[in-house]
Amino acid sequence: MKLKSIFIKFGGALCLFFLCFSCSNQNSEIKNSLISKYPVITQAFTDTLSTYLQEYPEGAELAIAVVKDSLVEFYGVRVSANELLTIENAENIYEIGSITKLFTSILFLSSVSRGEVGLNDSLQQFFPFPLKAGERAGTPVTLTHLSNHTSGLPRVAGSSIKPMIEFITSFKYNPYRSFTQEALENYLKNEMELDTIPGTTESYSNLGASLLGEALVRRTGKSYEVLLQERIFQPLGMTQSTTKRDAIEGKLVKGINLFGGEATNWDFAVSAPAGAILSSVKDLSRLVQAALGLTPTALIEILDQSRRETFRVNESSGVGYGWQIAYRKSGEPIYWHNGATGGYTSALAINPGRNSGVVVLSNVNPFTAENLTTLCFKLLRVIESRSESESNLL
Repeated sequence: MKLKSIFIKFGGALCLFFLCFSCSNQNSEIKNSLISKYPVITQAFTDTLSTYLQEYPEGAELAIAVVKDSLVEFYGVRVSANELLTIENAENIYEIGSITKLFTSILFLSSVSRGEVGLNDSLQQFFPFPLKAGERAGTPVTLTHLSNHTSGLPRVAGSSIKPMIEFITSFKYNPYRSFTQEALENYLKNEMELDTIPGTTESYSNLGASLLGEALVRRTGKSYEVLLQERIFQPLGMTQSTTKRDAIEGKLVKGINLFGGEATNWDFAVSAPAGAILSSVKDLSRLVQAALGLTPTALIEILDQSRRETFRVNESSGVGYGWQIAYRKSGEPIYWHNGATGGYTSALAINPGRNSGVVVLSNVNPFTAENLTTLCFKLLRVIESRSESESNLL
């Protein structure tokens, strides 16, 4: 435990050092040459982007989708020669990281609607061998616990020493590559532990999302990729989305790592349900439109159910099936999720009460600049404020 702690602390210190180093080499101000695209992409919108992007490195880009009522707008930004430029990148593909978990929970609800699994089915029943810790204090881990991060499982399985050593020594970080089917089964049989009684505490778990997807794969006999394509991507017209990097060769934007170089793309193996999806803002805008009920879809009941709060964390936050829920001071719920890999960050937020949503994808390491989720929430506020201003003029 002490050795693990040393590596974690050293790795964190190393990240902070390079973060400070990279920031100290940024020029004082990046010129704003962004072009507004009315009616949705206003001057306030581009000003917000300019303020946020001052710390972004050369070659960084953002792809943005904005949904407001019946309008859908796409906006792209690139940092080039210390200048912010407007570009067309709605169909560029990025690693979306943990937004994948939202799709895994939608697949879970799809399987429930088909009678393949139950909301409260125990994790144990999906494996032919006894789990080392399938329950705690007589309470079993269920599929809903895996979906809303209340299973009691740790964030990841086993020790983080190996990937941390790999990161420090080679500047390449691919943490899930070695977590194979064999490694998963060994963990479940011999190492699995629950930190809390299932259903009592929310604690974000990549491992839990992986196991939810694994349970669905075992029950249906179909791969995770096939389930996504058949039950979500094809019905919603998401033709650019996949977990297979070779399927979108040449379309994937190159990620930028913490040191300003080209990032290593992550290989998720059995952890695919926690973060393996590759997608574009054009495709993700289709999910947003469907979730807001703005486009007809056979998935509408499942998407509505996914937003149902299954655990209240505190006064300002809760969890649905895959969705994180943030409550504004007015009590208005914002449903969101974000993601990060070695060279990409992503964020998605919707406000069903105002028929609005924003998706932001970037090719920048999450430690490089300000939290992308903050920007996503700010942009959501901007488009809602524009709508309110227009209503006051009527």
